[in-house]
Amino acid sequence: MRGRAWTNDEVKFLKGNYGKISVEEISKKLNRTEKAVKSKYERELDKESIASSRVILQPRSAGDLPVPEKMKLDLISGKLYQIEIRYTDSYDSTVKGRKKTQMKLKYIDETENLYIFEHSYGKRECFSRYTPKDELTIKLA
Repeated sequence: MRGRAWTNDEVKFLKGNYGKISVEEISKKLNRTEKAVKSKYERELDKESIASSRVILQPRSAGDLPVPEKMKLDLISGKLYQIEIRYTDSYDSTVKGRKKTQMKLKYIDETENLYIFEHSYGKRECFSRYTPKDELTIKLA
C-alpha cells in the first residue's frame, strides 16, 4: 500500500537535512515512517544521478577539432546489415593499435544524428552518423 504523495516542501526538507539529523528525527518532523524517508531519499538520489549522467550528442563546435562528415546511407528498415567497428582500447590511436568488431544487426530507424540497429536477441545499438568512415562501416549483409 502506498502512502500519501510527497510535497515539494517535504522533499526539500528531506534533501536539506538527510545526513545532518537522524532519519528518526526527519520521519517524526514529516510524519512519515523511517522506511519511507530512506526510500524517498534513495529515489531522489537516483533521479539526480540519472539527470547528471545524461549525455547530449552534438556535433563538435567550430572551436574544436573538425567535425567528421555526416554519413548519408540509404538503409532499409528490417534488413540485416554487416557492421564493422574499428577502435582502440588505449591511447594508442595508430592504425596498428586498432581492434575490429563485426556483427550483423537489423536496421530499425534513424534520427538526425544516429542510426539505430537491433541484435537478434532484442538489444539495441546506436551509431553516430558523425563517426569517421575509417572507424565504422555499414554494409547490407
